[in-house]
Amino acid sequence: MRLLAKLGRVSLLVPWALQGCGEKGHVRISEKEVPGTYVASFETGKEQLILRSDKTYEQIFSSPTKKFTNRGKWEAKYVLLEGTDIGLIHANCSEDHPPPVPDCYRNLNVHREGGKLKLALNEVADFYYERED
Repeated sequence: MRLLAKLGRVSLLVPWALQGCGEKGHVRISEKEVPGTYVASFETGKEQLILRSDKTYEQIFSSPTKKFTNRGKWEAKYVLLEGTDIGLIHANCSEDHPPPVPDCYRNLNVHREGGKLKLALNEVADFYYERED
């Protein structure tokens, strides 16, 4: 019986201990950690995403043939047992349609790798906005 009680305490401590640094995948963060500059590089160009502490953002796309800037507001949401998502309200979701854009909401899962934040644009395709600052 004592062994089971000890094992029960250990099994509760293991997930708690694993929550710290070195986390990989969708993580929970505070809104204060979000602001910064993130960059994603694609075959067709590069996109810079500047998230400000006043919850506004600037989305800057550039390629050899196109350049545009889009602005809007962002929000953070915690998804129970998953992590934090960042939502870009009125985002430009296609480089084929420069501003003004159709109303698009872009959802980005927050990841942490090597202590740095990344915003997942498409986890399956391995497309991330990498934190620059």
